[in-house]
Amino acid sequence: MLNRKRASSPRAMVLIAILFALGNSGSLVSAQSLYNVEGQEVTREYVESMNSVSDLLNSGRYREALPVVQGLIDKCPRMPSMHWSLAKIYYNQGLYQKAYIEAKMATSLGPGQANFYITLGNASLKTGRKKESIEALKTFLNLAPNSANAVSVREFIKNIESEVDDLLKSGYSFDQVKIILDSEGGSSAAKDTALERAEAASSMEKCL
Repeated sequence: MLNRKRASSPRAMVLIAILFALGNSGSLVSAQSLYNVEGQEVTREYVESMNSVSDLLNSGRYREALPVVQGLIDKCPRMPSMHWSLAKIYYNQGLYQKAYIEAKMATSLGPGQANFYITLGNASLKTGRKKESIEALKTFLNLAPNSANAVSVREFIKNIESEVDDLLKSGYSFDQVKIILDSEGGSSAAKDTALERAEAASSMEKCL
């Protein structure tokens, strides 16, 4: 919540007006994201650019979104949702270490934003940080226990902890894992269990 001193300033009144409009439009940009910007100018043009980033990411146009997000971060380095967006871009480009760094920054600047921790969990696992991945995903569940993604996240945590996802941690894609498991011998029950785990992991990555 904006404090009384900040709310009395002209800049704060602009932010309040923007937040009201964003709340009515269902925008990606949250009140928490804007509140965490300390001493930085947030114009309506800037917010519109943030919303264009949302459209680009939702349509899978990561290459187009990258320079826009980088430009917004240059203008406003402490905007958590833009670091999260950059993390998602890097992740989908296979740049997992960069994705991890940006996801860490996003959760640092916006610790109450549940979805940031899904991205951090995925990027942590891809960079070999198993324990941190589990911690991030459990933080997501603590923040959003009734989320539509909660079931997938809980299953994904079980997969990480079970050590059955060796192929995934070796760098294979989820589709490659499915093909490998489908072509291997072994009992049908064991294969079905492995495929279910791979499918759960695939669903988890879509939560990014």
